[in-house]
Amino acid sequence: MANYSFEELEAAHKSLMSSYRKIHKVRETLLQKESPPKSQLTLATRNINALIIALALVTEEIEKTDPDYTFADSDAQAHIRRLAAFEGAYNELADSMITIPVELEKLKAEGKEKTVRYRELFGQKLINSQIAALFERHGISFADTTAK
Repeated sequence: MANYSFEELEAAHKSLMSSYRKIHKVRETLLQKESPPKSQLTLATRNINALIIALALVTEEIEKTDPDYTFADSDAQAHIRRLAAFEGAYNELADSMITIPVELEKLKAEGKEKTVRYRELFGQKLINSQIAALFERHGISFADTTAK
């Protein structure tokens, strides 16, 4: 990575965190829609994932520059790493809870209900429902992403 000053890295971190919060709100708004535009949802998810990577890289550089640096929240970096892993899992689950039912309906319309692919998707839909129920017990709702 190029040599950036500590001040540049700190400013980049603040900017990335701001962008992350804004894109996350956009994604949540999209998920509130009855049938969110898949392309916009995918773009928001990819942008969130890219920002998480960028935050991790900038954080790493900040820690190299000043190992004793304390972020605004003393546990911010641990939270960012854990949140990054959770966001990836949440986004993957939320996206599949939208796309799998659509694909199942398509296969059903084609009369392919006995195919291995249909059965695999149906099984994954059931697994996703169980995972979503676990999250909902902890206050994280997937109700807006389930198929009708």
